[in-house]
Amino acid sequence: RLDPAFIRRVLKLHPEEARVPDEDGNYPLHVEASIPVEKMSLLSGDFSGCCGGGCQKREGILQLLMEIYPGAAGMRNSFGHSPLTLLMQNGRRWDNTFAHVLQESPDALQLESFEPSLTAPILAKVGNECGADTLFSLLRTRPDILDDRSEWASY
Repeated sequence: RLDPAFIRRVLKLHPEEARVPDEDGNYPLHVEASIPVEKMSLLSGDFSGCCGGGCQKREGILQLLMEIYPGAAGMRNSFGHSPLTLLMQNGRRWDNTFAHVLQESPDALQLESFEPSLTAPILAKVGNECGADTLFSLLRTRPDILDDRSEWASY
């Protein structure tokens, strides 16, 4: 993994590289999202108030990649994973960047890849940590999420 300052410099000099997938269909946004949180040696600081992305030095890279090529948020790699799915699988923070990815591409939240019983807790986490606007935006664009979910009775 490369130093975040180096990655930011390369993206500033060659922003077109954010639009180039690798042989597995991974855009740079996928690659960055796939870094497990426990492997990120650059994590530092208190995690309270993380919505600004200041708790992880690498969060700025996700934001920069989203600015350069927001369409990558909705792309699935050859394994069927979107950047949002990779962020979730790898324990990344549900901060403003996560919300931005979700707002850019609500279909990126692949709830069908999770147990149906997890739908309500995932939506609760989206609402609590990404904000009500993000949750309502998601529900407006994906009304199918609320269909046939018997576990809603407990919420």
